[in-house]
Amino acid sequence: MFVNTFIRRPVLTTVCTFIILLLRSICIPILPISQLPDLAPVQITVSSNNIGADAQTTESTVTNISAPIETLVETAQKFIAAANKKHPLSAKT
Repeated sequence: MFVNTFIRRPVLTTVCTFIILLLRSICIPILPISQLPDLAPVQITVSSNNIGADAQTTESTVTNISAPIETLVETAQKFIAAANKKHPLSAKT
């Protein structure tokens, strides 16, 4: 019976369709997107200035600095992976 109303009144059908489209276009920008994951990967830049140092000193300095940073980044990646597995809406990486 409800369907017959729209069949007999095509203008009403058109007006209802436009109202639904208008409400849709108003509501879509309002919806939160907080559930979406970050799209850009995290980048870490480390710089070192060793003015007047020889190659061996520079290599040992960079090695001493990079090892703890690599450990921290790996640990952070493990935490992120664990959090993504627990959250049902998270993106799989």
